[in-house]
Amino acid sequence: MKDLLELFLRYQQLERNASPNTIAAYRRDLEQFISFVNTNSSDANWDHVDKMNIREYLSSLAESAHSKGTMARKSAALRSFFKYCMKRGHLRLNPMVNMPTIKTEKRLPKMLTEPDIISILNENDEIVASDDILSKAIMEFLYSTGIRVSELVGIKISDLDLNQNLVKVTGKGNKQRIVPFGAESKISLINWLKKRSEILLETSQMSTSLFITSKGKPIYRERVYHIVRRKLSPLEVSQKSPHTLRHSFATHMLDHGADVRIIKDLLGHSSLAATQVYTHLSKEQIRKTYHKAHPRANNKTSEEENV
Repeated sequence: MKDLLELFLRYQQLERNASPNTIAAYRRDLEQFISFVNTNSSDANWDHVDKMNIREYLSSLAESAHSKGTMARKSAALRSFFKYCMKRGHLRLNPMVNMPTIKTEKRLPKMLTEPDIISILNENDEIVASDDILSKAIMEFLYSTGIRVSELVGIKISDLDLNQNLVKVTGKGNKQRIVPFGAESKISLINWLKKRSEILLETSQMSTSLFITSKGKPIYRERVYHIVRRKLSPLEVSQKSPHTLRHSFATHMLDHGADVRIIKDLLGHSSLAATQVYTHLSKEQIRKTYHKAHPRANNKTSEEENV
């Protein structure tokens, strides 16, 4: 069964340009299903997998207290796999046809308030250490552009246009887009570029990456996550990650009147549906503000009313 799995993963890598994280997730989910079939079937073969096998597998996940989100992801992996197999003629039947999708609750993304993010970005203006200069540049850049951490670590010096405050970003599926950044981000980038030159000179390294480590190597995802977690640690927000800055960027843009279609293009979303979550988030913020501020928004139970 693993032969078809390897063909599918190769297809995802070479033809779909899927990220290493996506391919790893596909591998884990599909290998788990293969393990389930091997354990519960005397004839473990893709041609013999039917709807009952899949229902039993999903039921076992539910009994193991997997979340609906996890079950939905694993079900989607199977759906993509069988669709590929049918398209390439590897299988005669697709057991996922007419299988209901697993509905999950829409969770609004975590975000920072504008005062919170401004307070974090404005602290330590007199920084001199290379780590602080790097952290400042990355925090400003993530919030100013709304790009993903995977996109940030892939930016080259040649992608940056300081004259027009633009950066070329390579997103999912190797799709490229041009994203603007603000004046404050430009200042922090100029400071970082000076420090970057010093690091490369001191380490005798050659690098085309915009953001590098103190050893002159291209920065990596885990380092960016560490920087963001450390900078956001004083704030009372449950999720402290680069994606929090991405969510905050989109919501604050929307709150200040940006067209959701423009936000879609800036974020690199392939469809408007992926961006609509930010309109829900903004509406929720509006609702909370209204109920907090309007004198007749809520029922009152004071003694004065009961007289």
